Amino acid sequence: YAAAIAFAAGSLDGFIIVLIKVMQSVRGNILEYFLTPYAYLYIVASMSVISLMQLAYKKGTMTRVAPALYGAQIIWPVISSFLIFAIPVDAMQTAAFACVALSVIMVQR
Repeated sequence: YAAAIAFAAGSLDGFIIVLIKVMQSVRGNILEYFLTPYAYLYIVASMSVISLMQLAYKKGTMTRVAPALYGAQIIWPVISSFLIFAIPVDAMQTAAFACVALSVIMVQR
C-alpha cells in the first residue's frame, strides 16, 4: 500500500517536470502564466505530491517508500519527452530506464 502511494507521488512529481517544460513555452509577462491552466495544475500537483508523500511515509518504511517514489519520478519525463516533445529516446536511455525499473522492483521484494 505504501509503495503504491509512493509510486503515485513519484509519477505526479515527474508530471510536474513536464508542466514546467510546457510553462516555459508561454511567452510574455508573469501574469500570462496565470491565464493558462498549467500554473494551476502545477500548484495542485505540487500540493498533491506533498500530501501523497506524507501518507506513504506514514504507512510504510523508508526502504519501502523511497525506491518507488524516486524510481517513479522518471516515468513522466521519459514518456513525455518521446510522445509530447518528439525527443527521440536512444537505446542507452531505454536500457537505463529498464535498469531503474528493475532496481525498484528488486528492492521492493
